[in-house]
Amino acid sequence: MSATPRPQTPQLVPPRSLACSTLAFTHVPLADALARIRTLGFAAAELVVRGDGVWPGHLDPARLADDASYSRAALEVLRASGLALTSAGCEQASDLPLAEEKRRISALAAWLANAGARTLTVFVYDRDPPQRWRELDAIASDHGLVLAAETHLGTATATPAAAAAVAADRDLRLTLDASHYIGQGFGPADWAPLLPRVVAVQVRHCRPGELQEASADASAVAARLAELIPTGFTGPVVCEQIANPGDPDWSGQLALTRRVLGFG
Repeated sequence: MSATPRPQTPQLVPPRSLACSTLAFTHVPLADALARIRTLGFAAAELVVRGDGVWPGHLDPARLADDASYSRAALEVLRASGLALTSAGCEQASDLPLAEEKRRISALAAWLANAGARTLTVFVYDRDPPQRWRELDAIASDHGLVLAAETHLGTATATPAAAAAVAADRDLRLTLDASHYIGQGFGPADWAPLLPRVVAVQVRHCRPGELQEASADASAVAARLAELIPTGFTGPVVCEQIANPGDPDWSGQLALTRRVLGFG
């Protein structure tokens, strides 16, 4: 007697759009982080690019600009993983001189284009030089990349209202990480005005007062993700968890997120 087929969860995002960030695995080298993502069943990744000297990352934009051998080695690691590269999120020191940031972003954009990525997410600040976004956007565009500003605490997009104002003023495209809004007590109606500008989405389970929370309750995770992902959105959707010191291994949570989205 054959077993009854297990009901399939409808896929909430197109398969080609789903990726997993290396953010949950910044305590291990890039090759190991990508291997863990592959083991979880993901076919694509988003890279954490850090140049602020505070938090670890998997790609250093200053080294990309300075060291051709580093650039080649990182690309070889990515290609050996068998994962596609959807995007990268880049955080650098907020007081980095614009000329140096442009030099690094130029090297990063060239590397990402060569690696097959199409979206680059950065932070935007109230005190940015007026020309910063225009010049970085031009660099990204020259390499076939879409530049997006992440909705994030501590930046000019920290609240939905602030994000709407700065996005209109600078004509920003956005990567929506609504956990930063839910953590402050906002809901989908508050960030709805931003949705026409959203070109990528980052998701993780969260609740008011917490940017991320472990949960084994698939129904609760599904309900939260339904708030985080705009209805009908077909662009890149990146599953991420923040590897804070002392946190548990987030692999199980990422696997649950992937399953809730209808993959496995």
